[in-house]
Amino acid sequence: MFFLISCNSIPKVKKDQSLREYLNAIDFSGSVLVSRNNKIIHAAGYGFANKEKQISNTAETQFYMASLTKQFTALAMMQLQEQQLLNINDPIAKYLADFPNGSEITINHLLTHSAGLYDFTNEWHEIKQLNLSTQDIVDMFKDKSLNFEPGSKISYSNSGYILAGLIIEKVSGMSYADYIQSQIFKPLNMSRSSYAYSTQSDPVQAVGYKQEIAQNSVNMLIPYAAGSLTSTVTDFYLWDQSLYNSSLISASSIQKIYSTDQNALSVGTGKSKVVMGLGWGIKETIFGLEYGHGGGIDGFSTVISRFPKQKAMIVILSNQDGFDVMTLKNRIANLVLSQ
Repeated sequence: MFFLISCNSIPKVKKDQSLREYLNAIDFSGSVLVSRNNKIIHAAGYGFANKEKQISNTAETQFYMASLTKQFTALAMMQLQEQQLLNINDPIAKYLADFPNGSEITINHLLTHSAGLYDFTNEWHEIKQLNLSTQDIVDMFKDKSLNFEPGSKISYSNSGYILAGLIIEKVSGMSYADYIQSQIFKPLNMSRSSYAYSTQSDPVQAVGYKQEIAQNSVNMLIPYAAGSLTSTVTDFYLWDQSLYNSSLISASSIQKIYSTDQNALSVGTGKSKVVMGLGWGIKETIFGLEYGHGGGIDGFSTVISRFPKQKAMIVILSNQDGFDVMTLKNRIANLVLSQ
């Protein structure tokens, strides 16, 4: 899900209304963190993490981040490139020898949604409760014809990030879950983040709701490297800061993630134009560049936006299915960044 999608279904902030008052007024359920000048200025939870048990959301509540997972997968790729274990311009046939059209598709194509792969989540409603392996998922799309010549345009596809996860496992010798935990979460002290909900996890784990019904029967492992990670808004702040201090990868690699050169593919036009980085969308706004991504999976709606000019970040993790986090993010940006 791109961060530019916005339905304007949420009322605007009233004059002299604080962010906390505003979030309470719109009956929001989830957690929000806002930082500016690299300092947290708001971090709080709203509504219930578990309505049945009347457990409130806090800034430390853990949520499924859905497609925000992709930025972690992309950074893992850049780590492996710095270790010279792969190159993102390599054809995927080098790592996944039996994948059809693998000589035409590069890792970069996977990470920028420009591979032309059929998106397996088109069949999400039929598969979401099944016990499927990652290979089962690959089998759903590998033999389908490409939608376009790789690298010629963008069409959002979770399938590319399934293959990216397999490549990470192939070259690192670790499972995707272990890699992300040991090479990203642990070094950043993101102790409330994990691959899916862990039975050993300390934080309160939010239940996802759709029209007040808990979505407990969905197999949240199916999205894998495209959407199965979990985190808290406070852990996302640690993630945001690492992208300023280059603690996980070099500054030049971070620059490649957020590349806006003339060769970068984009979607939309005019004010709605979004350039595809690696796991992020990049958009020009009245506040300068915005690096963002949204996500959604049964019971959860998420978005993160970074504003490097103000060294600001907004992250929203909601346990309300289909909640318009994009508009809410825009409302918060106008309130906080315009001051």
